[in-house]
Amino acid sequence: MKKLLFITLYVVSHFCNAQEKIKFTNGDSLIGMVTEIDKNRSRILKPDGTSIIVISTMIKSRQEVSQSERLKNGIGFKWEKKDSVSKNKSQIYSDTKMFIAETWKSSKDVIQNDDKEGGIILIKAISTQTATYGKGMMSQHYRYVYSYNVTFMMKEGKYKIILNNVFCQNANLVGSTYLITEIQPFDGDNCPETGTFKKTGCPKEIILMMASFKSELQGIVDSYEKYIKTTSTTNSEW
Repeated sequence: MKKLLFITLYVVSHFCNAQEKIKFTNGDSLIGMVTEIDKNRSRILKPDGTSIIVISTMIKSRQEVSQSERLKNGIGFKWEKKDSVSKNKSQIYSDTKMFIAETWKSSKDVIQNDDKEGGIILIKAISTQTATYGKGMMSQHYRYVYSYNVTFMMKEGKYKIILNNVFCQNANLVGSTYLITEIQPFDGDNCPETGTFKKTGCPKEIILMMASFKSELQGIVDSYEKYIKTTSTTNSEW
């Protein structure tokens, strides 16, 4: 005897995850916009704007996507700057460590590699961005969590900084466990065609959020260049 699949209908208004094909135990399938609620429940957005909650052990809670696949959806952000400076390798290293400590709240957590002799420091940091849709009681807040790497390289009289591997690792509706479409980095209004953006276009809130995020990352590179070119303060000067 075939198992029955119970479906609850109700109206919902929020951005859903990428379009996926769901196959039920009876062999039927339905293509819709899916957002995870928990590992056994998924929401599907129907063409008429209504949505349904599907209760089925056959639906995966969330498919893991590799970093390379994530980056395919966006052009990515990358900065690379190098220059000469009137400091030796040891001074550049010490000043870079001070810059990291002053820029990131928990510098020990973000530093992935610290090689003083080899002249390289690698950090992996997180930046949380938010966007609000609607006004007043109808407004909804969305959180996008981005990861990025910063590599500091140094040798006698020279430094180099590379900021890259910027990608959105997860996104959700603020105050809930609802997962939403991850938005990868993009320039201007060239928003990746993903999720509901394939039909509705990229909201201005996302464009403004991404511009602010890009400015934040650019600020890290600019601040480091200014910091490293400032005369070092040694223990003998105070």
